Amino acid sequence: MDRLVLHVHDKTPGGGGVRRHVEDLRDGLPAHGWRMRSLRLARPGEPAAPEADDATAPLRFTADARPDAAARAVSSAAAAAGAVHLHLGFTALSPALVDAAADAAPLVVGLHDVAPFCPGGSRLTWPRRIPCQARVGPGCWLGFCAGQGRPRAFAAGLASLPARTAVWRRLLARAAAFLAPSRYIGALAQAAGAPEDRLLIAPHGVAWAEEPHCVEPPSAAGPTAVFVGRLDALKGAALLLEAFAAVRTPEARLVLVGDGPLRDTIAARIAAPDLAGRVRMAGAADRAGVRAALCAARVAVAPSLIPESFGLSGVEAMALGRPVVATPRGGVLDWLAPGETGLAAAPEPLALAAALDALLAQPELADRMGAAGRARAAALYTPARMLAAVAGCYDRVAA
Repeated sequence: MDRLVLHVHDKTPGGGGVRRHVEDLRDGLPAHGWRMRSLRLARPGEPAAPEADDATAPLRFTADARPDAAARAVSSAAAAAGAVHLHLGFTALSPALVDAAADAAPLVVGLHDVAPFCPGGSRLTWPRRIPCQARVGPGCWLGFCAGQGRPRAFAAGLASLPARTAVWRRLLARAAAFLAPSRYIGALAQAAGAPEDRLLIAPHGVAWAEEPHCVEPPSAAGPTAVFVGRLDALKGAALLLEAFAAVRTPEARLVLVGDGPLRDTIAARIAAPDLAGRVRMAGAADRAGVRAALCAARVAVAPSLIPESFGLSGVEAMALGRPVVATPRGGVLDWLAPGETGLAAAPEPLALAAALDALLAQPELADRMGAAGRARAAALYTPARMLAAVAGCYDRVAA
């Protein structure tokens, strides 16, 4: 008989890589003996999504150890569960919720971000914009990591420090296991006190790694680069535009797949003479749309200004046989093999432009790196490997 695992998260349908990861687990875990129930903690004003989740409950971040609505919802939903898996961005937790989950069943914590280790959840310092990799403590605060240099955000981060510290300490005390998607996040967790014997590195799986890749090789596409991600400062879309203005490959084109707060700024920038007619904004897309955009391109680019916890969009591109130009930091270092599956470039316009030109202007090189990336994704980043690792973790803590 299948055992039940309760997954608790705060991601709406279409809510990025973590949501896709939760959905992949829902689809694949039954084959490994685990049936999944989903409880989403909703922010004020967010609608319930009964077609995607079994239940919703109010989200609240607090140091209060007294049970609230979210904690009571976890207790109720976890009835008869063999394990509880928290997938939360750190801002959704409270000590009471952690206790409710751990009291109901062995608790597994998915570490999808640096937020538990950096107050305010920010990943950029100010003014030098250096990635914040410090644990909770002075290392973050001295660099204004908590507020990206904005006094109001810094003050809010400072006010949240007691709650964040209380939650992380409760997680360390109550969690049976921590799952990290990359060695980068795993190292941060250990530095913040997570015991090595309770920490498992379990990279995300990509369904396309087990499916046929693009019909045509990269060389069959025109000299087109594609960016897939949120249009915000952290993902590097604005930086990419400055880099693409310096690309010299004849007839080179850039497609931006995604949406976000920089949409209007980017729309204005691509109308300037140095980019006019060379960049297209495709907007947000479902998985089929993302796949089509990647297959129509010669190279994918992931110019993130932050150390990504994993970098799912880059692995998806590799799985389809596309080489990747990426900034080599964080979880990207696990999957990008510079010079083999793509090229590493510093987060600077000229460095990114040079890497893009190298692949856009040399279709044979793009083909060779694309094939190597496909082989690497098929060997290391399949759903089967991910599901076996996660289900094995559940088996161990529930034994």
